[in-house]
Amino acid sequence: MEKELDFIQDKRENSAGFHMKIAQKWRRLGEPQFLHNPLVYSALEYRMSIERIVFELYALMKRLKFIGKDEAKKLEKLTNIITQIMEIIGNSKYLYRILKFNSMLFDDGIQSVKKLAIPDINKLKNFWYALSDYSHMKINPENSWLLQDYVKNGYKLLNEVEDYLWDIKVRKHFGFFRVDTWQPEVVDLAEEYINEKIDEDSVKTRLMLMKPVIVSRFKK
Repeated sequence: MEKELDFIQDKRENSAGFHMKIAQKWRRLGEPQFLHNPLVYSALEYRMSIERIVFELYALMKRLKFIGKDEAKKLEKLTNIITQIMEIIGNSKYLYRILKFNSMLFDDGIQSVKKLAIPDINKLKNFWYALSDYSHMKINPENSWLLQDYVKNGYKLLNEVEDYLWDIKVRKHFGFFRVDTWQPEVVDLAEEYINEKIDEDSVKTRLMLMKPVIVSRFKK
């Protein structure tokens, strides 16, 4: 048991990956016996990981290189970051479609290359709220911590969150192409797709046809 707890001596890091790693260790430690405290600690770490992932997406979209103290204070809350993202994009439907287009733009069809992640902001927000149920005090513990199903459902939630975060941060690349580097044809194609004038197959076909011309431009 002492060796399993060595990680509590680790210094804190400011990254989504660090929070994921610590959350996973707490989850693995507590799940076999459905322990209460590791569930709480894991939930807290996963909430912070989600906050960091959403912030990283915002920073990539805004091309942030420096954040002042006042702006940093505003971005400490997940809901505030999401609001800022929506101000850039417009709404959640447009956000999903631009991230989907971003993924198709990155995909070169090689199976051995990891795909670009398409983070679902609404899903992340829902996970964040669900985890909060295990991160706050309970007025009536007989309706929460004293219920076996409550604890079991908590570990089930941790596994669902872990699998999703692992997918978008580890199994796939997490990134966003700088829009100002897109060729004019790509910008026009993105606008058509985002506004639902064409479907995914059309995007993939046109990107494939554009690729030789775009590549030749960068070689000049």
